Amino acid sequence: SSSISDEVRSGTLSVLMTTPISCFQIVVGKLLSKLLQLFILLGISLPLLTIIRVFGGVPWDFIVASIFITLTAAVFAGTLSLLLSTAYHQAYTVILMTVIGYMLVFGAIPGVFIYIAARGGLFSQQATNIVFAMINPFWAMAETTQTMMTSGNTPGFFSWPLHCLIMFGASIFLLIFAIWRVRRAALYEAFGRSGRKSKVKIYRDVPIRHLKGSPIIWREMRKGFFGRGKTDIIVGIILICISVLAAVFAFSQVTFLLPYVRYIHNCYV
Repeated sequence: SSSISDEVRSGTLSVLMTTPISCFQIVVGKLLSKLLQLFILLGISLPLLTIIRVFGGVPWDFIVASIFITLTAAVFAGTLSLLLSTAYHQAYTVILMTVIGYMLVFGAIPGVFIYIAARGGLFSQQATNIVFAMINPFWAMAETTQTMMTSGNTPGFFSWPLHCLIMFGASIFLLIFAIWRVRRAALYEAFGRSGRKSKVKIYRDVPIRHLKGSPIIWREMRKGFFGRGKTDIIVGIILICISVLAAVFAFSQVTFLLPYVRYIHNCYV
């Protein structure tokens, strides 16, 4: 979330462009280095899953599918976060925008389509499940788990390799866009700032305010959680609306989810 923004704030991005390292190497290197610990975690989890498989737990195809679905989902999330770090300077803003993007793409939009399909809309519920299982990693993991629990007797079509290819293709698209953004930011830092008028306001007649306590706490409390810019206010409003809609949807669908909860409980029992 702070891979590119730290380079921009410290003024070292234009220096990196003077080296033989290309924008592609900068972006891919930062992405893979940040995801290295997660790759190691997935690697060291394979022996534990192998022991579970030997003792009669889950089949091999579910282990392989879950590993690759998690891997492609992590690469997509990392690429999206790295792309947003080229537009926002603060790490918490990047994280917040990534969470909002995930809630919209993988939560709100599927929920709206499922609600329309359940009410007898323009498309069937089975077709909706198939489409979102191909482009939604959470849905794909649920479909893979349901296929394992029902011994493959699930209606519709689902292919986890196709889902991984789609997610990987989306990550490549975001990566290309991030490379273009990094090159543009580096050129702007090297040549664009000197020719533009500075937006920093200069206060000459304002008296100096004496503070009590920690100046860092005063600065963070004065800035607020979302900031004072137009983008920060819009992000705050969107986050509040999503939270309210999620709470309303959760309370209204309690009776709808109870049969599925009982089904999962009976399967584990």
